[in-house]
Amino acid sequence: MHETKGEFYAKYSYLMTVRSVEEMWAPFRVSIHVGELSLRVLRDSDIAAIHGVSAAEIFGEPLPEYTFPWLKQKPDPSFRWAHRAQMSPEEWSLDFGVHLDGEVIGSVDLRAKSFADNGEVETGSWIYHRLQGRGMGTQVRHAAAVFCFDYLGARRLRSEWEPGNAASQAVSRKLGYTIEGNKAVLRKEDYQPGPEVAVAGMSEELRAMLGANFAV
Repeated sequence: MHETKGEFYAKYSYLMTVRSVEEMWAPFRVSIHVGELSLRVLRDSDIAAIHGVSAAEIFGEPLPEYTFPWLKQKPDPSFRWAHRAQMSPEEWSLDFGVHLDGEVIGSVDLRAKSFADNGEVETGSWIYHRLQGRGMGTQVRHAAAVFCFDYLGARRLRSEWEPGNAASQAVSRKLGYTIEGNKAVLRKEDYQPGPEVAVAGMSEELRAMLGANFAV
């Protein structure tokens, strides 16, 4: 006697349980909140939302002499997926989208090599030019600092910008970075706290993925 469709689905429904992406991958569970902004690791829909962003959308017009070098290349989102697939304690990149009122308005990349040994994270971020001048870029930098120092146990953050970008330098100085030309380093003990930052969804699973042997 053959099973009916209903009997088949009832018998094997456990195999067809739809799981959320947050259940599937620990980085997707993390969210960081500061002011009106929220940061979460990029989903495919977030990658699509900022794909092909132009230099003018980030820096305004007329374009300054300094812009991100990657803006001069053909847009290719595959590096975002590669960061997911290749994540390991030896080398990783956590790529966050910055959200305001349901819109992706920028991104923050946190990258490290041999983090367990050196406790160092390189950071890079941007938000749309139309929203700059409202303190959001500074809030994003504070969010990254608190997450790295207080939840990953980082000892230093590094940042770099194109020569001539005085705004990035000013924000770095405000947070306590030591400036060396167009590069800067922020030691945990030098960090100047800013607005309240709240982090949710951090897990031991994620710390293990990143080589962050650190307990909050």
